[in-house]
Amino acid sequence: MQLKRQHIAGALVTFLFFISITTASAVTWNEVGDAGDTPLTAQTPIGTGALHTIVGTLSPATDTDVFRIYIPDPSIFSITMNGTDLIGSGDDTELWVMNAFGNLVFNDDDSGPGWLSQVNAGALAGQPGGIYLIAYNQFSTIPINSQLNPIIGWSFLNNPSQTGPVQLNLTGAEFVPQLAAAETASVPEPSSLLLFGMGFVGFGVRKLRLNFF
Repeated sequence: MQLKRQHIAGALVTFLFFISITTASAVTWNEVGDAGDTPLTAQTPIGTGALHTIVGTLSPATDTDVFRIYIPDPSIFSITMNGTDLIGSGDDTELWVMNAFGNLVFNDDDSGPGWLSQVNAGALAGQPGGIYLIAYNQFSTIPINSQLNPIIGWSFLNNPSQTGPVQLNLTGAEFVPQLAAAETASVPEPSSLLLFGMGFVGFGVRKLRLNFF
């Protein structure tokens, strides 16, 4: 009986240790396969509580990766891209923030170090807390939509040549709560995702900046 209790205690300690390791590592999400490039195919990091880092890969050069996260207080939310190391024309990125339905709420090109993108705290002030989508791609990439409608794809204005690891360092972000994810999944997708197949295509210089507001 004593030996059996020792085995049970040992198994419990091992289980609790595994849980603690899993919880500790859950603050970083490593892209699984290739995250989708639209709101409908976004990858949802799995975990609970704070989400500090998303590590992905820009590959092929025309790639866009979209991730679904939860932002309880958008006024303090921020993203930096330190740790991104693209091979090609330098670390020249675009960052996009969309609401749960794929409508664009914020875009940045070069606010970070060098040509990296950045979302500064306060940039989303006034937005409601909830599920958001964040996407990254290369410079001179624009969304296919009609400004007030969900993004359904991307248009490349240049001949992109950058590939490599991308790191999003998040402040004020969390994994999507299961209840919130279930509620969002129960809402029919906006018909505009199917109806708006044509988007705006602009012409610009290499350092394209978009003003949606």
